Amino acid sequence: MPYDLADCVDGVGYFSGRISPTHFHERAHPEISVTISYEDTSLLASWQTATGRQVTRLIRDGHVSVIPGDQPHGGEWRREAEHLILYLDPGFVSAAARDLLGEDPVEIVENYTAEDPFIGGLASALRAELKTEAGPQRLYLESLANALSAHLIRNYSAKSALEYTSVKTIGLSKSILAAVTDYVGDNLARDLTLSELAGVACMSPYHFSRLFKRSTGLSPYQYVIRQRVQSARELLNRTELSVTEVSMAVGFAHQSHLAQHTRRLLGVPPASPRN
Repeated sequence: MPYDLADCVDGVGYFSGRISPTHFHERAHPEISVTISYEDTSLLASWQTATGRQVTRLIRDGHVSVIPGDQPHGGEWRREAEHLILYLDPGFVSAAARDLLGEDPVEIVENYTAEDPFIGGLASALRAELKTEAGPQRLYLESLANALSAHLIRNYSAKSALEYTSVKTIGLSKSILAAVTDYVGDNLARDLTLSELAGVACMSPYHFSRLFKRSTGLSPYQYVIRQRVQSARELLNRTELSVTEVSMAVGFAHQSHLAQHTRRLLGVPPASPRN
């Protein structure tokens, strides 16, 4: 990878920061990379397509660049600017393709100057998480990897997007959903992962995420955050624990993290117990 990753979990890693003017020689890395450029980067990128054709283009503010794994590419950053780069394990994307389409492998096709509001939205949400004191949790990053994988398969693969529209999604059975939600309730203080929750349902992470959202209207990450906020509210109302103690008891790394999500979901900050 061209830069040290700020964090990495199963299936996905990311780099976020400013990149100084530099020239990097043609290289290839096994991960599928998705780069979101901010400000006027004036990045002159060159790459070799799957057919062997050499292409050079100027990438500017707001462009999304999707680079398949093992595809040679190089470029020149002409001025300092902020970038967010996401790296996906091709095996993770292939597993998503098996769940989504029943087939593997899937061929991701390069696009260096895409205008993609969906990826832009994912990037904006991740940037917001990066600004919090606790930073993005594993469950959040794994959920992001699932959503991004499905989007790439539908919109940046060799197949037409129309070939994916016939895939139907049903929800989890009541018994499986109850087992998962009970598990979440019993383990809120732990750093829950998507793979762990999918294991309770005896499903792959990608398949589980889709069915869980179909059943609840929420992603696994959103559901866990809501349960943590609700549990924190109940503890503050019926115990003498401080906000800091409650934050740790329900799985938030910091009091400020609890406060952030409580304001977002309930519109008010968490209240300390009465003396």
